[in-house]
Amino acid sequence: MEAFTTAVIILAILQMFLEDLALFLGLNHTLIFTLKCISIGFDLFFSIEFLIRLIHALSKRKAMHYMGRGNGWVDLIASFPLLILVSGPYLAAILGSVSGTAHIFARLTFLQNAKAIKIIRVSRILRFLRILKITGKGSGDNIMIQRHLSRILIAAVFSLTLMFAAVATLKSAGILPSPIAQTEKEEASFNEYFRKAGSYVDNRTLEKNFRDIAEVYPSIVYLSYGDILFIRNELANNETGREFDPAGIDKINRLQTGWYVEHQPLEGMKLIYSRAADLRREAADNMIQLSMIVIVILALLIFYLPHFNRTIARPVTEMTASFTTRNNITPVNIPEKLKDDEMFILANEHNRRWIAAKRRKLIKK
Repeated sequence: MEAFTTAVIILAILQMFLEDLALFLGLNHTLIFTLKCISIGFDLFFSIEFLIRLIHALSKRKAMHYMGRGNGWVDLIASFPLLILVSGPYLAAILGSVSGTAHIFARLTFLQNAKAIKIIRVSRILRFLRILKITGKGSGDNIMIQRHLSRILIAAVFSLTLMFAAVATLKSAGILPSPIAQTEKEEASFNEYFRKAGSYVDNRTLEKNFRDIAEVYPSIVYLSYGDILFIRNELANNETGREFDPAGIDKINRLQTGWYVEHQPLEGMKLIYSRAADLRREAADNMIQLSMIVIVILALLIFYLPHFNRTIARPVTEMTASFTTRNNITPVNIPEKLKDDEMFILANEHNRRWIAAKRRKLIKK
């Protein structure tokens, strides 16, 4: 079961990266939608798995141990928050768009676009670190190394996740500059202008103004009002760009990829903005954050693990072996550069007194 869970966790982390990569590259919307649906399945699996582990711990009266030293809190963070705050609202948006009752889920679906909430997907890496088995010379069977490195890795990744979430929250609150907030302000100003212009300006001047604005701002991809029609090339069905199938945009919107946003500033007016640039920027940020976490994990495993093994774990293991094994009289190796460290001062006393005493006793026998 543990091997299967490990495989699922690795696949979930891979799905997270592929989803951001697909958004960044602007790949097929159906593919992005499929990856998001797979993510819902992973979050549901982890939530059920956490419940099973918690119920099992309760039956053994070890719930507090599981949630504390057993790192059950990691299982919790990587399961229900993602299901409730990310996958749940996204599923509600899909069901609402299919059934035509999207307004019922309006208070929930805003969560799927909240950057700070999306960042907690990184907690899946915490779930992986909880079951990570540190391997390598002298570390595979060392309980101290397994527990110590696991705690350090989890603390480092958890701290980074909190930092990323805090920055995203400050951006959402307008305290820090946010590209998506700027985009929303631009869309609001365009909507207000088009609303006023559509009410007071004659059609000929209106069409010229509309086209001039739409040509300058690439985020405006579709505009229709009466006889006025503007379609950017990416939405056109032929070379003239005069034929447009609204079902294309509607289908993409039903897939809930967030690629396009539709507004109606005025009766009979339809404006569609592209959020592609913002989504690509957000996907790039997510991949950078994931890369930073991976770099921190690798740095700890490559640089800190050997240091901890040489200066703490190995001396303790060697001294423990001499205390518990009768004929073991092997002294602890003390590096010259580290002889003043407290651990090796202790090891030197161990060699000078305990090992010497054992040798004398063995000689007498």
